[in-house]
Amino acid sequence: MTGKSADSKWQKRWEGFCKTAVIAIGGVLLGLLWLGSVVFTARVSGVEEVTRFHRDSLLLHVAVIGVVTVLGAALWKQRQKVLDFIERHFHGLLLCVAAAYALWVLSVALWPIADQRSVLECAAGLLRGDVSPWEKGGYLYCYPNQNGLVVFYAGLQFLFGEGNVLAIQFLNVLAALASAVCFAGFLRRTAFLSRSKPMALLLLLYLPMMFYVTFAYGTIPGLLLAMLGLYCQVRYLENWNGWFLAASALCFTGAVLLKSNYLIFLVAAVITFLYHALRQKKWRCLVAALVLVITNSLGSFALEASLEQVTGQQIEKGVPTAAWVAMGVEESPRAPGWYSGKYSLQLFQKNGYDTEKTAALASETIKERMGIFVQEPGYAVEFFAKKTASIWNEPTFQSLWIQQTRKPHQDFSRPVRSLLGEGGLLGRVYVKFFDIVQSLVYFFALCALVLGRKKLTFVQLTPILVFIGGFLFHLVWEAKGQYTVVYFFLLLPYAVKGLGILAEKLHRRVLCGAREKFAHR
Repeated sequence: MTGKSADSKWQKRWEGFCKTAVIAIGGVLLGLLWLGSVVFTARVSGVEEVTRFHRDSLLLHVAVIGVVTVLGAALWKQRQKVLDFIERHFHGLLLCVAAAYALWVLSVALWPIADQRSVLECAAGLLRGDVSPWEKGGYLYCYPNQNGLVVFYAGLQFLFGEGNVLAIQFLNVLAALASAVCFAGFLRRTAFLSRSKPMALLLLLYLPMMFYVTFAYGTIPGLLLAMLGLYCQVRYLENWNGWFLAASALCFTGAVLLKSNYLIFLVAAVITFLYHALRQKKWRCLVAALVLVITNSLGSFALEASLEQVTGQQIEKGVPTAAWVAMGVEESPRAPGWYSGKYSLQLFQKNGYDTEKTAALASETIKERMGIFVQEPGYAVEFFAKKTASIWNEPTFQSLWIQQTRKPHQDFSRPVRSLLGEGGLLGRVYVKFFDIVQSLVYFFALCALVLGRKKLTFVQLTPILVFIGGFLFHLVWEAKGQYTVVYFFLLLPYAVKGLGILAEKLHRRVLCGAREKFAHR
């Protein structure tokens, strides 16, 4: 066997192993989530974020899957007309979507509360020279992970005026549009789909993600940077242009500085580079992976050093990571693994704001909880099943909740009140519709992985890699639908692909076969 053929054989085995691993893990998770979504539905309500579980209709969801698949097969030949129409009128449709979301922002006129308000107030204080948030016991002393977001909003308030929330929300609208376009561009560049504009429009119509345009907490700007990072990465893999690598590294770093959860995107990008480094023996991919890691580290260091220079305060470690993990494996009045001050801020305060001491106590709690899970496996399964369902089987991903708790309902117009008010007609329709959409996405995304596995490349699986990382991370971290909506958003193109595969198979084998038999009679 020659050296080249041996290398080629090894490369195929490596590619097959990596793809199979991602597809197998992603497929198992999607299968479990689909089963959960058709058996019961989680609902988060009230200021306290209490989660309640309701039985769902398995027959209804299976029937809808059948109807959608049959309709897809029946309309298979007409799909090109729809796609062509969207291509021709894309900019006009994009403008309509932007106007609709801008109108929504004006209609609800929401003012930030809780952490959103704290971040904006700290940003305004930074512009005025107020350094109290960084002093012992201050908000940023406890939560230094918010420093990047504070600096970002300080810059926006410097440009648009202190407390100008509308400007931030309008920028969120633009960032949401750009995020969808970048994600669709990434999918086209990886040859996952041939047209990006129809997919971009579809992504923009997914309201549980897009309603976060009213959320002044870095979710949408971070999403844009993460998507742009993925897009620039695949461009770099195309032509090895160093500028694309630099842009990708900066975008991922910016996303992480805005919201630490976007670190999962960076990790997925690093894994993709390492995969190419081993498969193709392109050591520039190894260097690229190091560039992403080093840039992120330098970005964090630069932010911290700059803030210390400006505020004259040392940036502390704050609430330790172990405290959030302890909270993620603890019971909570809201739902298993949801927020409770017991193992985060309160524990930090009780220990005199000592990070190391807090981390040690939190670690003891984690060990204790792991011991309980090992001794009582039935309880462990129930705990993590409920925790998972509370964030992955809540069809709105708190997209209504984040708006319901920020302004008295009587201040809304009648249509808005019907959507956001407890028990409103539009609200009930919204929840049921996206309950069905959720099960469809899980099912058809699973079909895309299983039925289309031979044609999928590892780069095309990068979003699935992010989804897997997000699922595993929040299995032990704080539970919250606000976090997982981003990972669900990544599944939408796979669902479209899965539906297309099933519809095409049904069209060719059943409908076309029936027509041929009828023609021969």
